[in-house]
Amino acid sequence: MDTSVVKIIPVTLNGDNYLSWSRCAKMFFKSKGWWDHVTTTKNIDDSSATPLSEADNKWLQEDHTVVTVMQSSFDNSILASFNHIESAKLLWDTLKDVFGNISNINGIYEVKSKIYSLRQEEKSFQTLLGEFTALWSEFRELRTPPTEKTELEHHEQDKIFALLFALNSSYKDLIESILRESTLPTFNDICSRIKKEEGGKNLFSGTNEIAHKADHSKPANERKSYFCDYCKRKGHSKDKC
Repeated sequence: MDTSVVKIIPVTLNGDNYLSWSRCAKMFFKSKGWWDHVTTTKNIDDSSATPLSEADNKWLQEDHTVVTVMQSSFDNSILASFNHIESAKLLWDTLKDVFGNISNINGIYEVKSKIYSLRQEEKSFQTLLGEFTALWSEFRELRTPPTEKTELEHHEQDKIFALLFALNSSYKDLIESILRESTLPTFNDICSRIKKEEGGKNLFSGTNEIAHKADHSKPANERKSYFCDYCKRKGHSKDKC
């Protein structure tokens, strides 16, 4: 058994993201065949002078590994509160009681608020997409999945609109183009278009920087007359954006 697995749950538990953390932890433990340690308790006394059987010794070793893996994914702000628990099931149940005992309505409201307050600002699209996907997965965990075709379509539309709403103003033309189409593209197709658009911006960023410097070599009063219709900022024209 590999006992060197440390910090392999990709989400750091900080108290506000229990659902996404527990989902990732569950997938990892199931992939290793350790899920029984989270759902089952075995009364094994390792303080006795009597040597443990090979099976009991293996169970304890795996149980301690599961505890270590969980604790290694805790934020420092909560680690001290749970590092005394040595049973995997007890630790899992305690975390669920402390962080997972939130009403469904409150949880949906909280996650929805985070989704619609998410903004790209200066972040890359890939960074924004990672944050958005994590929040949307958490939202789906709280809400009963849609089953009817119309419900599925509306769910997909809500997801697309929420992502487009988070983009910065430089994607305004792309968003308008998407919304003018007779049929809304799929979420994956829109992500592909955004990445392509971002790639084009990065490709010409060097040229834009030269143009930007050239503009700023002009007198300040001349630059003030410029207004970019693309990014909605003063100091340069659209062709120099």
